[in-house]
Amino acid sequence: MTERATALLRRFQASSLAFLLGACSPPPLSPSPSKPSESTAPQPSATPSASAHEPAPLPPEPLPDGCATAVPAGLAPVARLGVLAEACARGMRPLVPAPRVATLSAGGTLALPFSVADASRCLRAGATSSAGMRQLELELVDSADRVIAADRLLGGVALANREGPICVESAGEYRAVARAVQGNGEVALQVWQAE
Repeated sequence: MTERATALLRRFQASSLAFLLGACSPPPLSPSPSKPSESTAPQPSATPSASAHEPAPLPPEPLPDGCATAVPAGLAPVARLGVLAEACARGMRPLVPAPRVATLSAGGTLALPFSVADASRCLRAGATSSAGMRQLELELVDSADRVIAADRLLGGVALANREGPICVESAGEYRAVARAVQGNGEVALQVWQAE
């Protein structure tokens, strides 16, 4: 190899080494929080941010995958409803102090009337039954008897809506209705609202 080729090869190796060292070095430290840099300082044309004392409303929490299917079948309806609330109604409170409970035969219904004072707080309705219930249906109905949410499943757990909380359009009177489609047994019914 000629001297010139050797010199070029050494220069190339040194350049490559410098490039690699620069690429692998830690990122530069950010400026001190007490002294903002010009790039992070607000510009005169920047829009003001929301004030700290007015928090923006948070969207309802999405349902975890399969929250209703994780409810054990061997529990009594009221205990089962409690487990359903823990799994699927986190951050919500019951709208009535105690669940509505009744024994239903096929075709029988259980209604739970409730009032919504703040429509910005979404709802979730749940019904659970004893082992004799083969199919349970749940509807959430407004004061004009329009169904605004529903669930119909084989087994003893119904949750409206399965996809997430129900956000009603306005404050007013509503009711949750559980219906025994097939079978019979004890049914527990409750509605929760976001806190």
